[in-house]
Amino acid sequence: MDNKSIAAIALVAIIVVAGVAAFLIMNGDNSGDADNSLSCKLRVYGNANMDNYLDEKDSAYIQDIIDGKTVWNRDTHPLADANNDGVINSQDVTLVKKFIAGSSATMYYLDQNGAVRSVPFPLTGVLGSNYGICTEWTTGIDMAYILGLEDRVTYIATSDVVPSKLDPALYPNVGKMKTFAMRNPSLPTLWDDGVRILLGDHPRGFGSYSEEAASLGFTIVKLPLNRYVSNVGPLDTLITLGV
Repeated sequence: MDNKSIAAIALVAIIVVAGVAAFLIMNGDNSGDADNSLSCKLRVYGNANMDNYLDEKDSAYIQDIIDGKTVWNRDTHPLADANNDGVINSQDVTLVKKFIAGSSATMYYLDQNGAVRSVPFPLTGVLGSNYGICTEWTTGIDMAYILGLEDRVTYIATSDVVPSKLDPALYPNVGKMKTFAMRNPSLPTLWDDGVRILLGDHPRGFGSYSEEAASLGFTIVKLPLNRYVSNVGPLDTLITLGV
């Protein structure tokens, strides 16, 4: 197992710790203007045909562009440029096939501001088997239970519902979860604990925290984990980045 870890940062948080990996998840508020002009929910480069799946249809679509059967419109289908180098060629086909096979590669995606970001794919390869998802209020806890990750949840943000307010009959082991506040533990402490990737939203109050994290070497993955904007949410993209 890789000795790296993942964290998701914003204002509502859980910390997932298991083995050598630590996963901190913090969600934000509903602030920020997102460029969601693209209709598809799966906003990763390689989703060439702009549907909600990354599959063989995408590599075939790119091949049709290369063969001249389809004209590439970078405004309506920017995600066809899988490696984000500005041209469509066989390298894009090869990269999409690597994604489909689950092979290690760099994956580009659009964050909630419409900016292009990159992450090591798959994120689970960075963590071994330790990774989870969190959204606003208790939804993150619910998803952790649905995904079978509840035994890795050790912290809930103080801005979220406190563990004592959750029914232990519905949330087994919730009594073991602690509360967490922004900057406590500090970023250097998280780094020393092996956290390397910060995953989450980017609310107004998170700007300086994000900049500090980047300066320390954290990889920051920005997705609107706690909301849908213009019918675009994070789950399709997040799951594709991670699986």
